[in-house]
Amino acid sequence: GAGGSGGRGRGGGRVHAEEGRTVARPAGTVQCPNAKSCCVGRDPADVERFSIPPLLPKHVPKFRAALLRWYGRHGRDLPWRRTTDPYSILVSEIMLQQTQVATVLPYYREWLRRFPDFASLARADESEVLHAWQGLGYYARARNRRAAARTVVAKFAGKFPENPADIRALPGLGRYTANAVATFAFDQSVP
Repeated sequence: GAGGSGGRGRGGGRVHAEEGRTVARPAGTVQCPNAKSCCVGRDPADVERFSIPPLLPKHVPKFRAALLRWYGRHGRDLPWRRTTDPYSILVSEIMLQQTQVATVLPYYREWLRRFPDFASLARADESEVLHAWQGLGYYARARNRRAAARTVVAKFAGKFPENPADIRALPGLGRYTANAVATFAFDQSVP
C-alpha cells in the first residue's frame, strides 16, 4: 500500500539511502544526517541531482543480493510478512492504504481474530464490519473488503483466485493491490 506499508510501497518522507530510515528535512535541502549527499527526496532538484542510472543486467544479481542482505538486517518484523495467506495479505494491503503501520498493527490483529477468513467476513453484517473498521477511516475500503469476500465465497468457493486478472475483478481492488497479493501470497512476478 501507499503511505506506510512497512516496506511494500512508497513513503512520504526522505529516505537515507544507506540506513533506510526516513528523516525529516526541509524541501529543497540535500544534506543528509551523516553529512553525505546520499539522500533522495521528492524535490525535483534532488531527484535530478541524485538520480541513479538503470542497472545493467549483469549487475542485477549483485544488487539483488545486497538489497536482500540489507533487508535481512534492517527489515521490520511485521505479521503480514510472515504469511502467504492471501486473505491476511489482502487485509494488510487494504488497511495500509493511507494509514501508518503503527496504527494498523492492532486493527490487523483484531480484524483477523474477528474475521479470520473470507467466509466469516462474507457472513458478517455490514454494521459489524464498519464497527471493526472504525478508526481507520475511508469506510469504502471496509465495504469493498466485505463485497470482495462475498465474491470469493460465491464465485471461487471461498478460495482466493491466483490469477491477477481475477483478483483485479474483485470489488474495490486495483492493479497495485491485486499484484501485491499475487506477489506475496502466490510468489508471482507481477509489476
